[in-house]
Amino acid sequence: MGKLSARVRDRLWERVTRELGPGRAVLVRAEANEQGYTVELAGWNDREVVDLDGFQLSRILKKGNHVRTTSY
Repeated sequence: MGKLSARVRDRLWERVTRELGPGRAVLVRAEANEQGYTVELAGWNDREVVDLDGFQLSRILKKGNHVRTTSY
């Protein structure tokens, strides 16, 4: 989408998560950290974002261990 201010990006993400319905969304944004980006998930019941020594990864959960995702 190009370069957005943090305020615009956060409001857009809030709107996406609010209007998502049964869908799924992933937000990957540039960040001043070791990895260079941050990952946020919405609508995923079988995945979660985990931090492993400064690196964010998406972990697929085992059946029965699903978490309820919320907007970040």
